[in-house]
Amino acid sequence: MPLDKELKDTDTKPVVPELPSAITVVDDSPSVRKGLGRLLKAQGFDVVTYESAEHFLENQSIPAQLMILDISLPGMSGVQLLTKLRADGNNVPVILITALEESETQVALAALDSPICLRKPVGWETLSSSISEAWLGRLATRA
Repeated sequence: MPLDKELKDTDTKPVVPELPSAITVVDDSPSVRKGLGRLLKAQGFDVVTYESAEHFLENQSIPAQLMILDISLPGMSGVQLLTKLRADGNNVPVILITALEESETQVALAALDSPICLRKPVGWETLSSSISEAWLGRLATRA
């Protein structure tokens, strides 16, 4: 068999990493948890939801693959939870969501390493591209 034919037959498409199969949502609003849960499940993700940072920390049975985390949570805030995760060496990809005004959000995020932050309500196209961006960013930092 000629070499050029052999190479042509073995050409492969670039490997595209799979997205996470499970997403953890931490939000104090039942309607946001329910809405995001339904939306993500309809797209094929396994979803685990928590109503607070404390509930997440006390009850996580398996490590989160990717988190959608509300900034303004009662008790421990989303920013405090993210800071704790990073301090503990947990580099789970995180998408922050907020209903806060932009200036308040900037203050809350000033100490963090440029996480993705979306304004509520979040549509599927924006969320989908943010999930891909967060996941691919995670893979890039591991390489």
